[in-house]
Amino acid sequence: MAMARGAKHHYMNYIVSSERCGDLHVHVQGEVSQQEKRACFLTVHDLGTNHHSFLDFVNHPCMQEIKDRSIFVHVDMPGHHDNADNLPDGFEYPSLDVIGEDLVTVLDFL
Repeated sequence: MAMARGAKHHYMNYIVSSERCGDLHVHVQGEVSQQEKRACFLTVHDLGTNHHSFLDFVNHPCMQEIKDRSIFVHVDMPGHHDNADNLPDGFEYPSLDVIGEDLVTVLDFL
């Protein structure tokens, strides 16, 4: 597990090892220690983007009330995290079913 605090937006970074997707970069906005008292949203980015699209969305002023009462868990898929190397030749990208099953690992980690 690696942890770091994001500079522009306030969030914590983790690297979570999953069984079939490999290392997933996870970015958490909100206090994980408050998860029993807050709504939790798990986000997965669209093709060609990463967690930054959700950070910008959650940090928009119109989201402030929801942000104050929630925890947002943004997951970067393989090869989409900041400064990611190209995926190796022959890498078989996980199916949506596999990704969905491995996201449970992220939730269990937190």
